[in-house]
Amino acid sequence: MIRRTIAAAILALAGADTPHAGRVAFDIPAGPAIESLVTWGQQSRMQMLFDYEHLAHIGNTRAVRGELDKFEALRRMTAGTCIEFYIVSERTIVVDLNQ
Repeated sequence: MIRRTIAAAILALAGADTPHAGRVAFDIPAGPAIESLVTWGQQSRMQMLFDYEHLAHIGNTRAVRGELDKFEALRRMTAGTCIEFYIVSERTIVVDLNQ
């Protein structure tokens, strides 16, 4: 479980070397939550930490396309799911379940 969590965090960190303020171009199709979260992390260039096993069975998230604030894009993508996120810093979020 820890290896998958670390792998998910590393994938989400890809390209996260600089913080981006403002709007970001997103093109994330609706699909499995884990895949969508990793894609959001790559496109937003944000560091994202989550437990792979904990989120693996969530189901699908919504598609997000267009130039949006990165957190608004994440809110839209996860609307209607039990996914919640906490902003840790300008570049880092933690994703969890609202139980």
